Amino acid sequence: MNQVVATWNAYSNYNFSIPVYYNSGIPTAQANYMGSIGFGGQGNFRAAMHESSHWFGTGGVTQWDLHQRFSVWNGAYVSALRSAFDGPGERQFIYGVHYGPQGANYDSEGVQGDIMVHIIGAFRRDMNLDVGDQSIGVPSATYRLRNRVSMKLLDPLGATADGSGVAQWNAAATSVGVSSGPSCTTCRSCCRRQASSRKGGRWLRVRRIRTTMI
Repeated sequence: MNQVVATWNAYSNYNFSIPVYYNSGIPTAQANYMGSIGFGGQGNFRAAMHESSHWFGTGGVTQWDLHQRFSVWNGAYVSALRSAFDGPGERQFIYGVHYGPQGANYDSEGVQGDIMVHIIGAFRRDMNLDVGDQSIGVPSATYRLRNRVSMKLLDPLGATADGSGVAQWNAAATSVGVSSGPSCTTCRSCCRRQASSRKGGRWLRVRRIRTTMI
């Protein structure tokens, strides 16, 4: 659960406390919406992320059945996000109270924590759940974003408040350890190294999602 908490805190701004318990009578693991998460026969990271999804509302609220047709989710926000992640026309499939891809349903599926947190947030937004979608694109003020065509950088200049402006960053990128050439095809791998060394950044975030043993 420590890894689950870290994943949610890295990619969202929810402020919840999740009760967690162990019961040998539970075959694998179980959770209910805004209730608790229980573990019995299975307690790895994949299973814990899967149960956290149920805790946040997937498959466990009345609205779940109102946004699917022929095993495909038809809510606007999840549909748009699925297309953004995987390409135009891609769909989010529903299997009873579960979903895929990124549903962490089997160990072989693995966990893409950032995508999963955002998909769950979009589910919550489609279902109009209380406090809605609190997922964030990247941790605030820890990345410079690069346009892959122009190679120009955008920098939040240390701002952390929602709606803060950004500016084109004109200094030599190599001076802060970010590749300035076209070989840099993503922003995360190189900028993460920069972000982790920033004392003034927010890479180590205040843990807003918490678990309590009951």
